[in-house]
Amino acid sequence: MRAGDRVVINANLGCGECDACQSGRDNLCQTWHLLGETVRGMYCEYISLPVRQLCKIPDGFDYHQSPRRLWSTRPPGIQ
Repeated sequence: MRAGDRVVINANLGCGECDACQSGRDNLCQTWHLLGETVRGMYCEYISLPVRQLCKIPDGFDYHQSPRRLWSTRPPGIQ
C-alpha cells in the first residue's frame, strides 16, 4: 500500500501479535479496542493506524458498496 491508495479500515484494534490476532480473530484479542468506542478517532480528519487495519479498495470499487464485502474475501490471518 502507498499514500493515496483508497482503503477501508477495520475498526477492531487488536495487538496484532497474539494467537487470536494472528488467526484473523482480532475481536478476541485480550487487548482489543474498538475505534470510536473504546478509543477516540472516528471524527478526526486524519488518523494513523497500523497497515494491518487497512484493506485496499480495488480500482473501480464504489465507496457505496459494502466494506463487509472486502473483509469477507480476506483469508484469516492475512494482514
